[in-house]
Order: sequence, then C-alpha cells, then structure tokens
Amino acid sequence: MRVRWHRSVAALAACGLVATATPNPAGPLKEMTAEAWREDLRFLASELPKRHASLFARMDEELFKRAVADLDARIPSLPSHEMAVGLARIVAMAGDGHTELFLRQEATGFRRFPLGLHYFGPDLYVLYASPEHREAVGRKVIRIGLTPSRAAYEKVEPLLARDNEMELIYAAPHYLVVAEVLHALGVIPDMESASYTLEGDGGRPMEVRFGAISESLASGIEWIGAREAAGSPTPLHARHPEREHWYEWLEKERTLYVKYDRCEDQEGQPSIGSFSKEMFRLLDSHPVERLVIDLRQNPGGNFHKNAPLIEGILKRSGVNAKGRLFALIGRRTFSAATWMALVLKQKTNAILVGEPSRGRPNGSFNYEWMHLPNSRLKVDYTDKLHTPAPELGDTPTLPIDLRVETTFDDYLAGRDPVLEAALTYRAGSNPR
Repeated sequence: MRVRWHRSVAALAACGLVATATPNPAGPLKEMTAEAWREDLRFLASELPKRHASLFARMDEELFKRAVADLDARIPSLPSHEMAVGLARIVAMAGDGHTELFLRQEATGFRRFPLGLHYFGPDLYVLYASPEHREAVGRKVIRIGLTPSRAAYEKVEPLLARDNEMELIYAAPHYLVVAEVLHALGVIPDMESASYTLEGDGGRPMEVRFGAISESLASGIEWIGAREAAGSPTPLHARHPEREHWYEWLEKERTLYVKYDRCEDQEGQPSIGSFSKEMFRLLDSHPVERLVIDLRQNPGGNFHKNAPLIEGILKRSGVNAKGRLFALIGRRTFSAATWMALVLKQKTNAILVGEPSRGRPNGSFNYEWMHLPNSRLKVDYTDKLHTPAPELGDTPTLPIDLRVETTFDDYLAGRDPVLEAALTYRAGSNPR
C-alpha cells in the first residue's frame, strides 16, 4: 500500500506493503541517443502490460499502442526532458493512482521554482514561497508565463496518476512549479525562469519572476507561509509537523484528537502499537465525548499497521457510537489511509468528515516499481488489486458523511472548519 511521500514538501521517498526493489543508483537525467530512448520506450511498452495487475481496465489498449508509436516517431526531435514528460503521459493513461512515472523523482534532475501552490475551490493560490518572494505569498495565480492558470492545469492533468478528481487537484500544483515540465508542455518559454501573474492588491495583476532551483536546494529553504505572513495562529492539525503520530486532549470539548499522518512506524518514535496503547490509556482515564482521528495528511503505508487503532476502537463501545467517533479525510488521504477510513466506516460507527480522499475504495493498494534500462527512470505500477468494499463497485471516491471544505479565507485565518464540524456535530445536523 503505497505512500506518496515523494509529493510531500518534507520528503522524497516511497513506502509500500510489498515494495522490495532497490533504490535507483542513477543520477539526474542526461541527454541520450535516439536508440537508447527507443529501448526505454520498448521496455515500457512491453513490461508495463505484463507486470501491471490489469493495465487496460481503464485504458484502451489500442490508444496505448498509438501513444507509444506517436512518441517513438518523435524521439529524434525531443530533448530528454520532453521524452520524460512523454513517457509520464503514457504511464498516466492507466487511470490508476498507483501507476505513474513521477517527474520529480531524483533520476530526472528536474528543477522547481521556489513557491508552493494549492487549490481552494477552483482557484490556485501561492501557499508559500522563498523569503525573497514574500510578496507572492497568499496571492491567487492568474497566469503562469502567458498561460492562464486553468489552461496550465489542463496541460498538466494528463501526466498525473489518478483514481479520481481529488488526485488531480492535489497533485497538479506539484507540477505547476516544475521548470522542465512547464517548458515541455509549452506553458513557459524558458526553463531558467518563469513569471507568475498574481492577483495583487485591489485585484490588480502583479507579476513575480522566479528562477529555477534544484530540489536539493529547495529542501533547505526556510519558506514563508501564507499564515505566517498574515500573522495568523497555527491550527491544531498543523502543529508538530515533525511527528507522524500524536494526540491531544481537548479539555473544553472533552475530545481526544489523534493526528495519524502515516500508516507506518516512524523512526525514532514509538511504534504505532505502543502509540495506540498510550493513547487508549489516556482515553480510558478521561470522560471522553468524542474521538477524532485525523487522516487528512496520511498518504498511506502498510494497512496492517492500522490494526491497533481499529481494534482498540472496536473494544470501546463508549466511543464507538454514532456522534462520538469521527474520521477526518481529505485530498491527501490515499491508499492504506483510504482503506483505514473505509474499514472505520464498515466496522465502526465512525462519521467521515471533510472532502473525498484521492484513493479509490476498490482497486489498487499494492504497488511495485521498475527502472527503465537506460534513463533509469522509475515507473511505479499496481501489482495487486483488492476489493474491500464490493458493495461500492467501481465508484471513484469513498462516500463521506459530512462534506466540509476549507476556503482560502479559512486557511489564512488559521481556522479548521473540518475539525469544527466534528466538534459541533449533532445528529441530524449539517456542516456549514
């Protein structure tokens, strides 16, 4: 069950239930001969259908073959970064959230512009930027280069692995700051720098130019965030970013809030089993009215690691009751975390609150990977399919009980309407 840590600001690694392949020994992508690229393309076209559990479940095989032939014909005219983008487009045709050629992997050596983006509704905002671009933080993006924001999203969308639309609005911003990707798609004319046209004061457009930097250099930046720039408080869910599992007793609400950001043990911290025992000891010693498990930032891991939490809830009828148990999910919830939310829905009285997860309730949860022989680009693929909820069929999203979205104004003010909806829930009530 795959964890997409490579799409996190904090880390660039992958974890899986059965991931046993060795790390990629290659460095950044180099220019290669046309024959070397053809060998990589032939390998992909041959091996991906054989290794994938069901590559053509959501993709027409003839369209796949045509896309391969089209890219093959264009190889002599394409530089390496455009070849990588072309290969990523073919892999993403699978329409499977665990099958992708991720373009911000180390093997591409692709660079980024020093800002981070996020969608609130249909609008794209600058969530953080490097200190020298502080004026860009908190602004709505109007254009990237000469390309309108929405058109840039539509150009990036075919490169993204996806189970549903939530994956697109989650992942697209991660490519809308990548120099080589934006250049290959014709969004910007120059890979060395790009102008982002933002909505300035009074609605007037303002242009900010960013230079491309390496991912390693970006990892050392002390980013300026929108909440920080606005002087707003840090909401509960954003505290302790260095810890993947933590909890806090909310005295006023008589609620135990549990932040569960990864379905794996964290190095240097108590195991999930030990964490769960400690958490349930506190729960048993307090007059708890609610237990809230926050899965919004959990991209997955090993589903079996969730057992101590699920089993502990099932043993406690006091919290396993309608209106007392809540699971918060969102666009980053994926794979083993989606499965956990599903099991909580199936086996407990949990109420799911937030926005749909980017994980499909039935389908791919396991993945493996392979490296293309010459470029050494890493390609992830689904190797097993699971149907934990046959009653849901092929529905793309896990049904939720209370849909609550966070607006940009909420974010900027440090409000958390999703948690608020859980804390104020009454039977028969509706979220705001």
